Order: sequence, then structure tokens, then C-alpha cells
Amino acid sequence: MGEPIVVETVLAPVDGSEDSERAAEYALAIAERYEARVHVLYVLNEILGQRVALDGAEADAAVERSESFMATIEARAEDVPVSHSTAFGFSPTMKSLHPGKAVLDAADDAEIDFIVLPRVSVSGTPETSLEKAAGFVVDYATQPVLSV
Repeated sequence: MGEPIVVETVLAPVDGSEDSERAAEYALAIAERYEARVHVLYVLNEILGQRVALDGAEADAAVERSESFMATIEARAEDVPVSHSTAFGFSPTMKSLHPGKAVLDAADDAEIDFIVLPRVSVSGTPETSLEKAAGFVVDYATQPVLSV
């Protein structure tokens, strides 16, 4: 049998959807099992990202939504240390930026050991753009990935 799995930091990309909240709960359970911490990455979808870039009031509202969502996750964390950040999932100036790349970049930057994210959605709504990134993350992540 090989080396034991070492998990120090679990990445939970979220977008405020119920599916991403459920994925964050799985991330917390994995972190608890391995005595690890969770980093929650709030990924702004394309529409919200454009509004935030153009309107200060929309930026304030986005911050409020992400902080409210984070408070929900932190309340469920109990003894698991949780940190968080926000990232744009799309860019009008960089065609290579999409939610999957934002997740992988964050995973590399934060030295993530394990990623938990919502599985591919069939709804096609802009709010679930993170779920559309699941296949990309599963295919290209260097870390183990759980798509729930």
C-alpha cells in the first residue's frame, strides 16, 4: 500500500447556489476527517461579474451576498478552520478566464490538497456556471477532486 493521503487544505469553490452549499458541506466533512482546513472560494458568475465591474452598488451587493453565504458555511464548520476569498469566474478582457480556470488557479495559489465542488448542472442558468466548470476541474486538476 502506498503513502497515506495527507490533506491539509480543502478547496470548496462556491457560487451561492444550493448545490455549492451542499458541496461545501462535503468539504467540511472531509476537512474534519483529515483535521484539515477549508478554503471557500466564492466564484462570481459572468452576469454578476460584469455588473460588479461596472457598478459600485452592485459590487457592494455582491460582497454582502458572498459574506452572507460565508457566514452560513462558517456556522456549519464547528471546529474546522475556514478561510475564504472571492474570484471572478469570467473576464471581458481575458478569454482564457472561466470558472474552471479560476478554481484551478486558486487551488495552485493556496496549495490546495483536495477540491470539492458541485457536479455538472443540467439547468443551464447563469447562477450555476460553477457547476459547468466541474468537468474542466476534474479533467485538469492536479489534486484529487470530489464532484458532488
